[in-house]
Amino acid sequence: MTQGLPDDRRFGRGLFSLGLAAWVWAGWTLIPFDASDLSYVLALEGGVWAVQEFVHPLFVPVLAMLEALLPAAGAKGSILLALAVLNLAAAGGALVLLFLLAERLSSRSAAAAAAVLGFAWAAAGFWVACLRPTPYSLAALCLALACRAILAEGPRARRMAQAGLWAGLACGLHLAALSFVVPAAVASSSGRGRLFVRFLACMGAALLGCYAVFFLYHRLDPRIVLGLGGRDLLAGVEQVPTTSFWSNPQPLTLGRDYLDTLRVQARFFLALLAAAALLKAMAGELRESMARLRKNGALALAAALFAAFSAFYALNNTRNGFVFASLLALPVVLAELVPVRRSHLAGFALAALALAGSGAREVLGHESSAGRDPVYREALFLSRTLGASDAVLVPGCPIPELERLSGIRLIPAAPSGRGSHEGPHACPDRPVRPMEPGRVADLLAAGRRVLYAPAPPGGARDLDYVGDLKKRQAYAPFHRSAAGQERCLAGIERVLSRFHSREVRSPQGRVYRELLPVIDQRK
Repeated sequence: MTQGLPDDRRFGRGLFSLGLAAWVWAGWTLIPFDASDLSYVLALEGGVWAVQEFVHPLFVPVLAMLEALLPAAGAKGSILLALAVLNLAAAGGALVLLFLLAERLSSRSAAAAAAVLGFAWAAAGFWVACLRPTPYSLAALCLALACRAILAEGPRARRMAQAGLWAGLACGLHLAALSFVVPAAVASSSGRGRLFVRFLACMGAALLGCYAVFFLYHRLDPRIVLGLGGRDLLAGVEQVPTTSFWSNPQPLTLGRDYLDTLRVQARFFLALLAAAALLKAMAGELRESMARLRKNGALALAAALFAAFSAFYALNNTRNGFVFASLLALPVVLAELVPVRRSHLAGFALAALALAGSGAREVLGHESSAGRDPVYREALFLSRTLGASDAVLVPGCPIPELERLSGIRLIPAAPSGRGSHEGPHACPDRPVRPMEPGRVADLLAAGRRVLYAPAPPGGARDLDYVGDLKKRQAYAPFHRSAAGQERCLAGIERVLSRFHSREVRSPQGRVYRELLPVIDQRK
């Protein structure tokens, strides 16, 4: 051991503390992050629920508890900031648990620090997911606690029960954590079924408790959810269309999509893991390290976790942000693979720094980070340009995130008359108001500034958004057909021709028309 990293626990823990503090600080600079993903915050503030909550039943009640605690803590302002603090704390807690577990199993504190920090900085998917206002960080913390319970010392029956409780809570935050049943089965394989039954009982009880909280919080009759039907329920929880087997029964395509997601989320960390294994093999120490990993159960847990989550996401939501959960036990494996000899350790250190730097550069330059997110930048422009009593008329349904972040009223408007939009509820959260000359004139007469957001240069079709395109578009169309969109826009233009207007351009290049006093108010 004297040839490699120091075994001094103080050194390893100091290294980890500094690296973790830098990681948290770097993440803090990126907040607000992914401004087009506020559905859970909006559900909390609006007192409504969305179908996707059915696979995250505990998260909105947790947000409600957080909101209730803020006044007691003397905090004011948006729940978004408090959620960001909670997510960073949960992600940091998960990393601390992985470090302590890796430190104990590898008996090398500095190697554990290098492995877990390598995961934190190089696994871009983990970092990005923990910054988003979603339940991913809390679910990762619960899974880390479940992994720790399985690999901890002490009576196995008690440890498997604890793992079941934490896995059940993880399922309440993200139902994909059902995949943890596989590593639990592997870990309890020598217990003749009794240990696994104990795990399942505790996991099931915790998950049932999560759904009970969900139904009580929203005051829902379970028959409402059951009445959705399987197809509607599955479509509601699918993050990106055609990324699940029930909507796209093409295994090869889904497999390629999943591998592409894994490549985007974890290619730098997986490269670091491969580099460590190669250097260990060159030193002739790989067989001994693998034997220790098999003996302490870390290899079986990491392999089962990776395989189970990969199989789940290859069939369900191949573009999901929680794919990183398949990697959570791999830093424990990496800690054992960190080379001991100085000659090989130098190569590992260079690879770790290069790959961690690549991961950090990718996250710090992410288009959803503060100052880059298109929705956030457009909301910032509106909030600086208009006052709280002003309004923006939009030829479609504004995404709620834009209104929430800007604080400006976004009024979905259609031309007056029959057939102006499809159905009485073209926008899910509010009625569509006819854009009549008198109505617009009343707004201007009240001293309000009124902007109109016309269709982008590409035409009405560019108003549509699906999945990830939501980050680049501000509005959705009323009409499902392109012809219907064109008719709607033409009717609005006829109404606006009665007004003077001047062009207002946002920093992102979106052109608005500010409406000025009318020429003829009532015609």
